[in-house]
Amino acid sequence: MYLLRKQVAEDAEEERNNPDLTQREKEAFAERRQLLRLADERDRIDEHLEGYALPEDYITEKGKIDRKRKEEALYKRYVDRDEHGRERFVTEAEEWEREQTSKAKAQISRAERVNEGDYEFVFDDANQIKFVSDTILAGDTNPMTKEQRL
Repeated sequence: MYLLRKQVAEDAEEERNNPDLTQREKEAFAERRQLLRLADERDRIDEHLEGYALPEDYITEKGKIDRKRKEEALYKRYVDRDEHGRERFVTEAEEWEREQTSKAKAQISRAERVNEGDYEFVFDDANQIKFVSDTILAGDTNPMTKEQRL
């Protein structure tokens, strides 16, 4: 489709710049333009039915179950539509990921976030722990008295 568009654009440029085109070349250019127009119309056709459609009946006129129709309905893959209405194959995993992403986005909102720049660390020297190794390094070999040891 992309190549056809590019070719039609080049054809239009050739028609503007070259007045000595043969009738056969002009017909080929017109044919490509017509083909592109038809392809665009075909892409815009939306055959997707809106709303709920009842599934087909698996039971035949004789009262027996048609296995082929039943299996076709059971194992039919999910089909999603893109922005142009064209079918796009969607696996169950992709559907699940899309659902989980939408749930996660619904839970996060900017107003609930707290600006962490408003808070600073607060240190109080009175509440700090004095370690035994600090007193030993300071030169006191026996940091505890006899009463403290008992």
